Amino acid sequence: MDNITETFLRHVIQTILTEKSSVGGSYYDETYQTGTIKNLHLDKPIKALPSTHKRVNGKDVPVNKQIVDYLKDMGLLV
Repeated sequence: MDNITETFLRHVIQTILTEKSSVGGSYYDETYQTGTIKNLHLDKPIKALPSTHKRVNGKDVPVNKQIVDYLKDMGLLV
């Protein structure tokens, strides 16, 4: 074991890092799903106070639509 080369060690480290998911949780085998409107349940209406509604052209924009727009603007939603 005294003859481990730097190249071999770099290869082992690179292999370990590429095998892991690029997005993971607290545990080794835990991964996250990509955020979509469906799996975040933003396709369903959300009850909210009237003061949280935004108006566009005199019509209320539903809260779930506001959240979708916000998450898309941040790049967190596909």
